[in-house]
Amino acid sequence: MCKKISPGRKTKFINQKAGIEITAVTDQDGTDYMNGREEAPLKVLDFIEKQVVIKFGVTGVKQEVDLHIEYKSSSIHDDFYKQYKKGEFEPPKVASLIKKKMYEPGEHQLLWNGRDDTPDKRLLLAGDYRIVIAGRLWLWNKKHQVDFKVGKPDAYNYGVHYKKKGKMESSKKDVGYAEKGLKSLKDKTGYMVYSQFDRHAMEAVEEMKSAAVVYFSGHSGPIVMVFHGKEGGKFSEKDKSRLFMYRVAKMKKNDAAIRTEKAGVFKDMLFMMINGCRAVNEVRTYQGMVYHFNPRGVDGKHGTNTTEALMRFQGCHGIKPADGKKNPATLKWFNISENLDEKKQTRAIQKVLTGIFAGKPDGKLGTRTRKSIRNYQKAHPELNVTGELDEATLKALHIGDKRSGFQIPRNIADAMGFKGADITMGFIHKVGWDIAMEWAKAFWDDLSKGKGINTAASNAQASVDHRKRKQFDYKIYALEGISQETTLHPARYGSARE
Repeated sequence: MCKKISPGRKTKFINQKAGIEITAVTDQDGTDYMNGREEAPLKVLDFIEKQVVIKFGVTGVKQEVDLHIEYKSSSIHDDFYKQYKKGEFEPPKVASLIKKKMYEPGEHQLLWNGRDDTPDKRLLLAGDYRIVIAGRLWLWNKKHQVDFKVGKPDAYNYGVHYKKKGKMESSKKDVGYAEKGLKSLKDKTGYMVYSQFDRHAMEAVEEMKSAAVVYFSGHSGPIVMVFHGKEGGKFSEKDKSRLFMYRVAKMKKNDAAIRTEKAGVFKDMLFMMINGCRAVNEVRTYQGMVYHFNPRGVDGKHGTNTTEALMRFQGCHGIKPADGKKNPATLKWFNISENLDEKKQTRAIQKVLTGIFAGKPDGKLGTRTRKSIRNYQKAHPELNVTGELDEATLKALHIGDKRSGFQIPRNIADAMGFKGADITMGFIHKVGWDIAMEWAKAFWDDLSKGKGINTAASNAQASVDHRKRKQFDYKIYALEGISQETTLHPARYGSARE
């Protein structure tokens, strides 16, 4: 007969034979994060679709295993996570990766995406954590824990520094203010900051994909940002490259286009600031669009210019087929009778398109542009004829309308939001180099002290010479559900938004 073993003797027997231990914490390339040997760059890992690998060993007997991640004592984490202290989510435990699951003796591993258990599935805030594993069987239980550090999120600052036509064009000072502010946030978290004065657009876009904050200070417009691939010395055209909003044809090898990037590519970018001229000027975007509607004359001849202008117009307004021909759908849209002869039909269309042409795009709402807007509004019965670029007119052109099939962002800042960035901002008017530095110093000082983005921008505008404040009229574009008063606290990034 078998002798019955008491529960106490069972526990003693198991204690002699059983064990559980975390044996490795790495990424999928083998970088060692165990006990803080390296800081884990969770945002970067998430961007390149790699995960943290946690390996553990079970010895002796089959056991019920729990594994979770908790932060070490920190007021920063407490302050942030108190908003989630309800239900089963009980900080300092922030991520439960294994719950009461039986494991056989042997080596095991799990993959973790770096996100917590909050409803927002946040990437963990930079700081110190511990990974805790527990094994249980009957009255026996054992724990093992290792330390784990999460690195600061990346921030990229782009500027220019060269001589052009005998004058120095440099944004080194304001990029320096940005760098200082990003490293010294009030909550003592900060960023890994990289300041670049010799980047091409293609390189910059790749860096932006893993960045939490991006600051650009240089030449720009509503549809383009200009980079320079060489720091110091004389400006050289061959070193220039551009990041376009939607251009894809005739680009140089170092140019890039936001339009070609996949949806959500900037989803982990909290904030992008464009300190450049007319970066959010919707007038310039409008002028650029209707510039392509110009048939270059009203002569009744349906030549190449008229075909190209009509194709652009058809494409923008969803007229199908968009073939540049006077098809029934096009004649109906222009309210032109099919009974008119071909030359009169052409003249009628040319007259409308020529009236909409606003001249060379300059970003100014002048007499010719107002006339163009009125003519465009007259061609749309549903619009009020005001000569102003109101929301209804922008919507008719599908500018800023993400629900339309055509999808034209309002400007390059808005285009970043179209591709996933939480908040982007820029200026409406032309900005001077020296005064831009004054604005930037005040702006980054406020952000480092924990002020919200909109408040920091407003205070910075009020701090400069009152005669030049209009230069800093700004617009902020925020995704739905994101406040313009978001601070640069790193825990606010990384929601699992698609």
